[in-house]
Amino acid sequence: MQYTKREISSSLKEKMINAYNTSLIISRRDLLCPHCGYKVCSIYSDTDGHIGCKCNKCKSVVVFRFHKAKNTDFRIPSRKIYAYC
Repeated sequence: MQYTKREISSSLKEKMINAYNTSLIISRRDLLCPHCGYKVCSIYSDTDGHIGCKCNKCKSVVVFRFHKAKNTDFRIPSRKIYAYC
């Protein structure tokens, strides 16, 4: 099966441009695999909840938990990491 490129609608292009411009304003942090130190993914300061990522280097699956407290800077509280192999 061959990949065919679809046209993107003008409303979707506008949403993509707005999302990109917003991402330039907020801070970004790279998440590293706790097992091997490889960059797993990037998150932004408005991220809240849980994110599951798979490391491309060591193939382990890691779940990161984030907490957004009011009137505080972006942080990963107590670096709670749950690894599922």
